[in-house]
Formats: sequence, structure tokens, C-alpha cells
Amino acid sequence: METFDEPGITATFAAAVAEAEELIRTAPFIRTEQDLLEGYDYLSGRMRTAIAAAFSADPGRTLFVNATHQFARQGLDNPDTVYFQATIRDSETYLVRGRRGSTADLCFQVMAGAYTADKNPDALAAFDEREIEFEDDGTYEIRFGPELPEGTERPRNYFVSGAGATSLIVREVYNDWDTEERGTIWIERVGEFGEPRPALTREQMAKKYDLAAKMLTGSIRTWFVFPYQQFRDREPANSLTPAMSTPGGLTSQRSSLGHYDLAEDEALVVTVAECDDCTYQGFQIGSDWYVSTDYESHQTSLTKAQAQTDPDGKMRFVISEQDPGVANWLETLDHRTGYIMLRWQQLSRDLTPEEGPVAEKVKIADLPGCSRTTRPTGSPRRSTSSGSPRASAPWPAGCSPDGLTRPGGSPRRVSSRAGNPHRGELDDDAGLHVERHLVGDRIDHVGVFLAPRRATRLRLVALRDLAPQQRAAAAARLVAVDRGDHRAPGGAPRCSPSRRSVTMVPSLSSAGSSIATHR
Repeated sequence: METFDEPGITATFAAAVAEAEELIRTAPFIRTEQDLLEGYDYLSGRMRTAIAAAFSADPGRTLFVNATHQFARQGLDNPDTVYFQATIRDSETYLVRGRRGSTADLCFQVMAGAYTADKNPDALAAFDEREIEFEDDGTYEIRFGPELPEGTERPRNYFVSGAGATSLIVREVYNDWDTEERGTIWIERVGEFGEPRPALTREQMAKKYDLAAKMLTGSIRTWFVFPYQQFRDREPANSLTPAMSTPGGLTSQRSSLGHYDLAEDEALVVTVAECDDCTYQGFQIGSDWYVSTDYESHQTSLTKAQAQTDPDGKMRFVISEQDPGVANWLETLDHRTGYIMLRWQQLSRDLTPEEGPVAEKVKIADLPGCSRTTRPTGSPRRSTSSGSPRASAPWPAGCSPDGLTRPGGSPRRVSSRAGNPHRGELDDDAGLHVERHLVGDRIDHVGVFLAPRRATRLRLVALRDLAPQQRAAAAARLVAVDRGDHRAPGGAPRCSPSRRSVTMVPSLSSAGSSIATHR
């Protein structure tokens, strides 16, 4: 067996992991063991993203990477957004093609540089689907490339990437997870097909590990200081900034940011007008790690399609640890402090002060007009649902579950979640709306909407974990899917919309309006 005397090439990355661990371990906002463990979970995502980004940054093979998701959270990531990023060069032309789905927003952003503790990347271009010309069947082709020679007419769907361009970010955003369908997307560098991939070299591998090391420690330092630079050092706790263009150059999005600091018996009530002039409006909270919290099995974010709007046109969100027994409750999950973000997308005007958010800290016992006894007997304090459409939405054609595009069309449909719930958590009368999930060549899992409890939450359940009657119902539903019932455009089987059960209770508003609690 041949042996090699050259030193290893992962030493810089190993050193970066140790440095990153020390940054996590000594974070100033850690108060409890749970805070620290969440930090280690955050670290695992930063490591995963750094490796994926460094090893996919191949100038000869352009692809989209899904680097931000529930296993790699960063930058107060939006639970309603599917993120894709590709490494590009400003001297090359890139073709992006796909088919538009029915989601609320599809937007593109070209960046130069990277986030560091000292500097944010420059946004060279940002636009959404309103600037794209689509074919009648929803397909599109757009190109990003260098400035055209003076006097040259700009081709259809051609966008200048800009000097120093290093990355293209695409966001596809859901407003209504029950009804909206994902699109497909693909990227290639013009002229790259047919070029053989060069053989790996030791120098190349060493550079990739070195790049991953820099990305790892750089990203952790970046997101430690970013919220303080943007708003936390200037804004008091339990308040929100006026809605404005989102920091970082995402000009098609408005946002409002803040941070909360609540005792066990306190709540923050945030009132904001439902906006009809935008395709997406979302509200979320996050932890001090500046990341989203568990949106798969807890209610930590809501869109305007999911939230209850009072008759006065206002949505009233309640942030607290204790369950106040009303809809629009955002669970802090034992985080006494954390972040708040509201987003409006495809909004072409500024919001007025009357439309913007207003926050008020109150005692939970003093929530005006709120009954805390309306929750049905036997219903749990928090939903035990272990999945959601956000977690198990299918990947677009040409993408793997890890988000890496690949030739050959769409992969088998698989879940992005691991683990199965216990059989006993399923209600006997749960409405089974299922879709196939393939593992190998066999149907192994089905998606189950728990209709009576959380209309927006999808769970992934192994067939073997269903009770016999439910297994039979799921099997019958799969037969119906195979016959063509409830099929998405293009013939892909999908979940049918779940049902919603609403109980009206007294309102938080002084106008005598109502808030609904979902069972």
C-alpha cells in the first residue's frame, strides 16, 4: 500500500473549529446550559455552511447551494424562505432558468464580498420577479453578466452583475404554505458544459479547507456584531424600528427590527396593519444567536396568511413564554431575550406610521380582554407536531436535498427532516392529507397534516408508526394520489390543503374585535 509523507491539509480548518468553539463558549449572552447547547448547535450549522460554500465555490462548475436552512441557521433567517446561493465572477455570463411556482416572492441579489465583523458586502443588484419577462407557461431564462459595450441594446432578461461580483443569492418565499407551490431553478456558466473537470490537486484541496476556515470564524464574528451595528445598540428593548429597506441592499423588501427582554409573566404585544399591497408579510422571533428558533414544532413565526387579522385590519402578535390562550402567539421557548423581525416583500411604497408596528410590554395577567381558559381540555400547551411544510417542502428540479444542483432532473422526493414522532401523538381523527416520500425505491414516509390542531404544520411520519386505521387511510390516500387526485402542476403529487378549526375569543384590541385560537 502506497504511503504519503506530506503533512495533512485540514490543520487550518481544525484550528478554526477550535477558535469558533471558544467564540461560542464565551458568548456574552449565554445564561443557561441550554443557551450554550444551542450555541453548539449553531456552530454545527456554521461548520456545515463553511464546508459547503468553500467546496462548491468552483469557478468551473457553477451551482446553487442551499446554505441556510433548519440545520444551518444564520442572520435571523426567514422560516418562510428557501435560500439559494451561487459563486460567480464578474467577468463571466451566467444563465439562470426555471419555472415560476406560485409562491409569494422570487427575488435575486448580486453581492460583492462577504459579511465580516468590520464590513458588510456590497449589494450590486437586487430585484424581484416583476422585472422578469416570463413565458406563458411560467418558464423563464435570465442572464447575469458584465456591462455591455456602449450603444448595445440590452437583451431580454439581461442583468449586469457589476464589478467585483462574487455571489448570486436567490430567495423564494412562501406566504401560504397550504396552497403555494415551489418553482424550479437552475444556474450554469455560459460555455461551461463540455469542459472536463480538472483533476484534484493537493494545492486546490488545501485552499478549500483554508477558505472554509476563514468562512467559519468570519461568519460567527459577523453575526455576533451585525445586529448591534444595525439596531440593538440604538434601540431600547421591547421596541421596533420603523419599517425601512432591509439592511444589506435587499431593495425589494421592507423590514422592521427589534429585540425583546421579557420576564416569565410578561408578554410583548406587537400590533401591525395587515398590508394588502405586498405579496408577503411575515413576523418572527429569534434567539440571541441571531437565528430563527424552532419553527418546525413550535409557533415562532407567522405570515399574514397564517395569522388572525382583527376586524380593524390589525394583526396583534403576542410574544411570551407562557401560553396566553390566543392566536398569533409566538413562543419564546425559554429565551428571556431575543430578536424580532417583520418583513414586507414586493412592496413598492413606504409604509406609513399608522401601518408600521407598535410594541407594548404587558403582564400576561393584564392582557386586555384575553381569556386564558379557551383552550380545549386535553390540548397540550405547545403543539407536539414534529414537522411543518417549511421543513419538508420538496426540493425543486435539479436540486438535491442538500440544495446542490445537479444534472439529470429532479431527484426522488425526500424529507429534509430526520426522526419520527411517536404514534401516540397522532389524533385518531386527524385529517390525513398525505404525499409520498421516497427512500430508495419504496414509499417509506408520508406527510400528515394534523388538521384539528395546527393548520400550518406538517409532520413527517413513518408508515410503520401509524396506527393500523391511520395506515389504511394513508395507503388509500396514496392510491388516490397515484390515480391523479390532488396533483400539482407538472404532475407531481402534493398535499391537499389542510383544514382549520377556529374558536373566537375576546380580542386584545380596544375596538372589540376578535382573536382566534387554532386548535
